[in-house]
Amino acid sequence: MSSSFRRRALVVLATVLILVLLLLLLVPAIAHADSIAAAGGGRRTTSNNVRPNLRRKKIMPDQTIELDLRGYHRAAAAGRHRKLLEPSPGPSPAPSPEPPPAPSPEPSQSENAVEVEVDVASYGAVGDGQQDDTPAFREAWAAACASPQPATLVVPREKTYLMKQTTFSGKCKSPVTFRLDGTLVAPASRSAWPEENMRWWIMFRNVDGLTVTGDGTIDGNGETWWKSSCRVDKKLKCSNAPMALLLSRCNNLTVENIRLLNSQQIHMSVEDCRDVLLKGITITAPGDSPMNDGIHIARTKDIQVLDCDIKTGDDCMSIETGTENLYASRITCGPGHGISIGSLGNDNSEARVSNITIYKAHLSGTTNGARMKSWQGGKGYAKDVTFEDITMEEVHNPIIIDQNYCTSADPANPKPCKKQTSAVEFSNIRFKNIRGTSATKEAIKLDCSDTVPCRDILLQDVKLTFRDRGHKHKHTSATSVCNNAKLTESGTNVDPKTC
Repeated sequence: MSSSFRRRALVVLATVLILVLLLLLLVPAIAHADSIAAAGGGRRTTSNNVRPNLRRKKIMPDQTIELDLRGYHRAAAAGRHRKLLEPSPGPSPAPSPEPPPAPSPEPSQSENAVEVEVDVASYGAVGDGQQDDTPAFREAWAAACASPQPATLVVPREKTYLMKQTTFSGKCKSPVTFRLDGTLVAPASRSAWPEENMRWWIMFRNVDGLTVTGDGTIDGNGETWWKSSCRVDKKLKCSNAPMALLLSRCNNLTVENIRLLNSQQIHMSVEDCRDVLLKGITITAPGDSPMNDGIHIARTKDIQVLDCDIKTGDDCMSIETGTENLYASRITCGPGHGISIGSLGNDNSEARVSNITIYKAHLSGTTNGARMKSWQGGKGYAKDVTFEDITMEEVHNPIIIDQNYCTSADPANPKPCKKQTSAVEFSNIRFKNIRGTSATKEAIKLDCSDTVPCRDILLQDVKLTFRDRGHKHKHTSATSVCNNAKLTESGTNVDPKTC
């Protein structure tokens, strides 16, 4: 073999060896790059393939469909967190594969809850206004209250249900809605009532999360009771009469849109409750129906009263001791005795009332307007009270503070009230933007205690004129009376002038 051939063979062999060495060096680098790309692609695939956990709740008629997007939001949040933890590309070893995202937790029992409807007709209620449907209502309530899921007790429309004295008690397992679309009517005969403890007709007690709603009516059938009242016929012995609707110890309470008609005495009383909304309620009774308050509130905190229309024979609203943080707006009142704080301090009791706002109200033909009243001999306080943006139409005593309130429990044998030195203290009381006509020459009356004078009284932007019916409804100047009242100096634009 020639020397030239050997040289060429050696060159070829060396070239092959170099190529093999180059391949040995390049293959690991390529594999490493592919692993990084695969790892990155896997992460993107995992993120992009997450599907929202859309779950439809079973719904009842008129109930909206809700979609559960919580699984989707959890996955999206997890994807954002993973992106922050991804390593920068480089020669470092490939990260270990990520585990698949954890599945969304199974919906809880409450998330799967389906509202239960309990129709009183299914429990034997007839709804002819003659047959006693009380047992059917009690059984239906027991079923609704015992339901582990939210329940609605349904009182069908176009039916009238005769109901005797009834108490709907908690504690219920889930929130309950009492949907009144028909009419509840009380027995006309007094013999159908118990001889003792007839303070209420219908009571809800210890029911948290209760909603009473619908476009139905609670008819107290009160005419029989009014005729036998000692305040109508002074020859008769005074006796008690039931209130139509008592709401006692119910927290997170809503009453809306129902109508109360001709109650035996008070139409609705809210007592010892918290977090209350009363909205769109209509109350109707004759102007001469006795002891017939519209909405009575006592020992209740955090309450709103909105868009209510009240026509009755006593206070449209009476706000008594223990009431704190009340806001009432867009109240229409008349006939009636006005919107009253009190009476307070009767029988030498202690009163505690604070942070009361009556904003935007219209009073027409009432015997009082914006009113505060307390008995001599009481103690405690009523403070931080505002009456604002109120119109008066032929109202007797449009603005009145009376710390010497006195009335007789027995009109046939009235007794004068004994003069006493202690009194419920009234302070920080504001009357703002109150305008209209007074049916009495005396439009503003501030009659405060001579031993515990009311103080920090503000009248601002008040314009009241006297509408004299004896002179063809001529509008003339009204007057004011001021006894032991300490007004703030900031009051302006007040007619008639005070103090």
